This record gives sequence, structure tokens and C-alpha cells, in this order.
Amino acid sequence: MTQINAFGREIEVLVGENLRFFRDGQSGLDIEFEVPFDDDILANEATVTIYNVKPETYNQIELGMALIINAGYHKDRGSIFVGEVSYVEPLRDKPDSRLVIRGLDSLAFVEQDIQKTYQANVKATTIVRDLLSELGLPVGFFDLPDDVSYPRGYTANGKICDILKQVAVDSDALCFTSRGKVYVCSRFFGEETDFILTVENGLIGSPELNMIDVSKTNLDYIDKRPTAKKPRKTTGPRRVTYGKKDVELQEQFRVKSLLNHRFGTAKILAVRSRSYDFIYRINRGRHICQGSEFYTEMELM
Repeated sequence: MTQINAFGREIEVLVGENLRFFRDGQSGLDIEFEVPFDDDILANEATVTIYNVKPETYNQIELGMALIINAGYHKDRGSIFVGEVSYVEPLRDKPDSRLVIRGLDSLAFVEQDIQKTYQANVKATTIVRDLLSELGLPVGFFDLPDDVSYPRGYTANGKICDILKQVAVDSDALCFTSRGKVYVCSRFFGEETDFILTVENGLIGSPELNMIDVSKTNLDYIDKRPTAKKPRKTTGPRRVTYGKKDVELQEQFRVKSLLNHRFGTAKILAVRSRSYDFIYRINRGRHICQGSEFYTEMELM
């Protein structure tokens, strides 16, 4: 079980190739941030605020520059965000000279268009591989649970992220970005961690249990996939009709801990408290640094 030292907080913000903002314990710049993460296709925007920045430093920052946020503790710091600058708020006058930078995992993932027609009987994997190649992003993981084919071919016309989402849904998969990488995978996919979260190494309070009705999700679990009411006559993308379903409840835990760079989308995390002992996948959450607050909150299912 990995332990963390909650003292000696460290924050490092890298912008472009030359700009570095750093805080080590009580020394360095005042830096705050909010870094959300989840496993849906919608882009998450990280926000970092740096105080007492000189105008000449502000003027060096441009949209599209690389943006990396590293956070943690002495000898235990890691990346919680890897992406690109998407917005820079005009520098405020003194006394605080506040610089606000926002970033997305990839501007190309949000903005890039494509117009292309694929031949008859093309497989979903072929389309996804081609779209990922067009984006040029590192791939964290790629595997379609149900590699559907399109007998009449497939026309991709629009935002690449929207088309990726549709093809992923057709193949019972999720598509999301995390720390500068793109993932197309089963909703069951998770990356193992060697961390067991307990009160002794960062758990704050007690996990909060909720029962979620997963029958209402748009993308059902693979072994509970609905069937069409009538045999399909179309050879285009699959369309299924969702009839009335019985309520199907699944455990969801909300957990808060000291900030930990290991925690993020699709990480498998073990949590042990006085009331609960479970191992689940992190679906969403956020890393927060504001004033004296330095924590990670997340939902696991």
C-alpha cells in the first residue's frame, strides 16, 4: 500500500516550453486550481489561478500552448492535467495581479472537423483508428466491446469528437480524454492502482453511498443490451428502441481525500473505512486547490 506525506505541498504549472510557476510549501507563488475529470465525451476545462504575475510574463502566454499541472507533496508529485491553453483571462491590475488560465485536454479534440465517406461493410474499429490518426493524440487505450460493421458504409461529416462518440455508442463503448490521451473502451475498462485509500493515508470523512438506477443510462451494460422491437430493415447505424425497464440499482460511492495525483478517470481504487470496504472504478471527480483546501473528490461505481 502506497503512503503519502500530506506535508510539504507542491504545485507546478508549466506553460509552453519556457514558463514555469511553482509553489513549495509556504514559499513560491500563490497558485489555485480546479481540475475536473470524467469518462464522458464532453471536454473538461481545468482552471488555474496564479497571483502576483508580472505583465511581461502574461504577455508570453498564447492559446494552444501546452499546459501541464503537477501537484502533490514533497517527493510525491505527479500530473493531474496535461493539455493546452484554451483561454487566458486579461491580467488584473494590482494589488493581486491575478492570472487565470484555462485548459482543455486537446483543442483539436474539441474543434477539429472531418468530412469523409467509408466504403460498404467498414468496421467500427477502422473508423475509430482513422479518426484517432486524424487527431494525432496519444491513445491511452483502444478496444471496442462490439466491433459493429456498417453494410452501407459510413459518412463522417462534422466534429471528430461527435463522430467518435456515435461510433463508440454503436459499439457499446465510451470515448473520453484524460491527461492528454484519448480512450475508446468498454465502460468496464479500468487501470489498476496500488493505492488503498484509508483514513491513515488521506481519506477525509466517510464514503457516501448512493444507489443509482443504471437502467436509465443511454448506454446499457453489454450483457443487458436492449433489442430492437422489430427486425432491422436499415443497414445504417444501429438504432434500438428502449422499452419500459425494471429499476436496476447499483452502488455509487462519493469519496473525498487529500489531493492525490494517482486518482483520475477510469482508475481502479480500493477504499477502506470503518463502514465500507470496496474496490470500484472512478467515473468522475475533481482536484481542488483553493486557499488552505487541497483535496480530490470523486465518484466510484
